[in-house]
Amino acid sequence: MIFNRPESGDPVLNTRIKHDKYSIANILTPANLSDNEVVRVLRMGKRGVKNRPAKVVFSTPEASKRVLRSRSVILENCKQKISINADQTPSQRTYLSDVRNRLDQRRQAGEDDLALKFINGKPTIISNNQKN
Repeated sequence: MIFNRPESGDPVLNTRIKHDKYSIANILTPANLSDNEVVRVLRMGKRGVKNRPAKVVFSTPEASKRVLRSRSVILENCKQKISINADQTPSQRTYLSDVRNRLDQRRQAGEDDLALKFINGKPTIISNNQKN
């Protein structure tokens, strides 16, 4: 998912789709993707005043992993303030929110040496004193 990427103002749907695919492919050039790896770009939600998030569909799972791994390089090279995140299911978003709330509660209770770390793709609260 790519957030804060401006949309084309063109009234023709096919033109907007081509514009999105071309502009997203240009943003993702630091990830060393070939031209055919970006299969489709979908805008989520209703058209309106705000920029809708763009869901990018890749030809292989490895292509999406390359983009997520090289996201810091992509964001450094991008002139606009965008963000790139993995697409999450509603239950994954709820779980992450619950873990963040527990982290905030524990910090307010006086445990200042805590951090949120993703272990095997799962958000986990760890002590900063733990060695990896």
